[in-house]
Amino acid sequence: TFKGNNLSGTSYIALALQKNFVIQNLTLRNSVNPVIQLTHVKNVLINYVHIEKCAQGIFSISSTDIKIVGSSIYDNNTQCVYVNTDNLQIDQSDFCNSNSSALQITGTSTNISISRCNVSYNKIFGISILGTATMVNITDCIVNYNKSSGIAAVSNLEINIGNCVVSFNGNDGCRINGTVNVSDCTIINNTNNGINVGGNNSSITGNNIKTNGSNGIILVFSNDTTI
Repeated sequence: TFKGNNLSGTSYIALALQKNFVIQNLTLRNSVNPVIQLTHVKNVLINYVHIEKCAQGIFSISSTDIKIVGSSIYDNNTQCVYVNTDNLQIDQSDFCNSNSSALQITGTSTNISISRCNVSYNKIFGISILGTATMVNITDCIVNYNKSSGIAAVSNLEINIGNCVVSFNGNDGCRINGTVNVSDCTIINNTNNGINVGGNNSSITGNNIKTNGSNGIILVFSNDTTI
């Protein structure tokens, strides 16, 4: 367990080939490295950690069973969180003012849960899902004022967005080049489209979509979609 420290400068926490760790009640700032690096680790809890003004917040690859809870990551040079990780849970955390996308899910990541988070004022996307990531659930989040799209996904399957507020983003609110289920969301005042979907078998139901700059919903080469 790492607990109760205040680290700055070039300090960072790196775990490799480890399991069953807790990192909690830390303030980490001004690091020129990714401040928490996880490689081939299992069962790590990052609990009530504040990271600010670092090169990158949390970097995790080839790992599984990672939880980020009650944490805040602000003002980083790149992503707040960059992961190629299975069984990731992010809950009740803030990711703001990064010079890149706040959350970047990449590679073959699967079983991703992002809930009750604030993802705002980032320089590219709020939440970016790349590669062949699957089984991504985004619920009860606020995704506002990001320079590009609020939530952007490329070539993904099984993405669910529920009960989120996605507003005032610089491009589309949700831009999904794949299959998505969007339900019970408020998607308003985005610069371009509210929801832009490019995949088949999607579902867009029960949402409040209005006052976006272009279309409320645009479907591009999308078949068998329920609205």
